[in-house]
Amino acid sequence: MSDPTKDPAVIGGLAEALRAWRETLPEQFFALLLSGVAGAWVRAVFLPEMRLVRRLVEALAGVCSAMTLGWLLGAILDGWTDAGTPAYCGAAFAMGEGG
Repeated sequence: MSDPTKDPAVIGGLAEALRAWRETLPEQFFALLLSGVAGAWVRAVFLPEMRLVRRLVEALAGVCSAMTLGWLLGAILDGWTDAGTPAYCGAAFAMGEGG
């Protein structure tokens, strides 16, 4: 039996589905998600926690705060500066790092 993960038709179908899903969501969602993950990663690198479970919880908290509080702070910054997506990226990075 062949491996479906190596079938080009399956991989192409998944890539097309992800591309369609990405186009339906707002641009700020991906900016928040990516910036929050980057902020959580920076925190994990510069302030490493010895216990893996606590490190994962901190990373998850950072990403969640970036998606919620980063959106709120990004909207405020965007309203003040009319910067658009960079305002959301900066706010989400700060929230992800603070996580």
